[in-house]
Amino acid sequence: MKFSLTARISMRHESYLNRGNESFEAQPHMLHSPLLEEVHRDLGAPMFQRHREDVPSASEFSFPERQPNTLTGSEFFTQVLGAGGPHTKGVMGADRERAILHQIELGNVPDFLRHPKKVTVHDRNGNTAELSVMPDYLAIGTNEDFVRVPVTPVLAKAIADKYGLALPTKKVVDDIYHQADVRLTGRGLVYSRGDTAYMQGNGFYLEHNQEIERQLGGHDGELVAGHKKDIIISKYAETHPGRLDFYGLFDRTGKAIQGAHGGPHEKTYVDYSHGARFIGQDVIVDGRHMRYDDVLKNPQLAGLLSDEGTFDPASVYRV
Repeated sequence: MKFSLTARISMRHESYLNRGNESFEAQPHMLHSPLLEEVHRDLGAPMFQRHREDVPSASEFSFPERQPNTLTGSEFFTQVLGAGGPHTKGVMGADRERAILHQIELGNVPDFLRHPKKVTVHDRNGNTAELSVMPDYLAIGTNEDFVRVPVTPVLAKAIADKYGLALPTKKVVDDIYHQADVRLTGRGLVYSRGDTAYMQGNGFYLEHNQEIERQLGGHDGELVAGHKKDIIISKYAETHPGRLDFYGLFDRTGKAIQGAHGGPHEKTYVDYSHGARFIGQDVIVDGRHMRYDDVLKNPQLAGLLSDEGTFDPASVYRV
C-alpha cells in the first residue's frame, strides 16, 4: 500500500512523539530535524523518481488540482495554525510543515502561482536562457485570500523534487529582482529583543504577509520581488550539508539586505522573512530545452544560473 507524503509524515511524527515523554513545545528542534530529514530521504525513493524525469509544461506548474472546500489562506492560518496577533506562535515545527504540505497536496495553492513568468538570463560567454519563474513565493489559499508560507529548506527542496521544480541560485534571485514587474522594499518586523521570540511564530508569518499586501496594492499575479529572503541552492549549501543558504530582502536602493553564502542557521530553520520561490525545470538555452539542474552541472553553461561555477542541486538540503 502506498501512502501520500503527508500520511507518511504523520506516521513518522506519531512514532517520534512516542519515543519519549518530551512535549513538542518543550523540544521543538528535537522533533523538527529528524522528522524532516526522514521525509526528505523518502523523496529519493524510486516512487518519486518520475517527477525528476518529467519536465512540466513551462506554461503551468504541476501542483495538484484544487480539491473542493479547501480553506482560504486566512482560515488555514487561524483555524489550523492558530495564528492570532503578531505575538502568537501557534502550531510550529514538524506539525506546521506537515499541515502546509497537506494543503499543497490538496491543491490549495493560488491559481496565479501556477502560471510562471518568463525571466531571461545571460552569461559572460554570450549564452542566453529563458526561465519559468513562480510570480511570487509559495502560498496557501485562493487568489482572493492567500498567505505566503515560509518553509524549511528541507521541505522546499522536497516539494521542488516532487513536482518537477527547482529553487533559485543567488544569481537567479538577482535576475528575477531586476526583471520584476513590481519591486518591493523588504521590511522586517523585529523592533525589540522581545520580538525575536516570535520570528518563527505564525503571528509574524501572517503579519508579514499583510505588510506585503499593503505594499503591493492589488498587483498580485505580476512578477514581484524584493520582499522575502529566498531559500537558495548554492555551492555553499552543497559543501555545508547541514546549513541553510538564503539571500535577498532588498532595500529601497536595490541592495540585498541578506547576503548569500551561509548564515547562522541549520537547514531545518525557518522564520517569517523567508520565502520559497520555485523555478521550472524546463530551461530554454539558446533555443534548446534543457533541465535546470543539468545547466548547473554543465561547465560551459552553469554561468547562466550561477556566479560560483558548477554544483549538483541534487546534493543540496539532503541527508
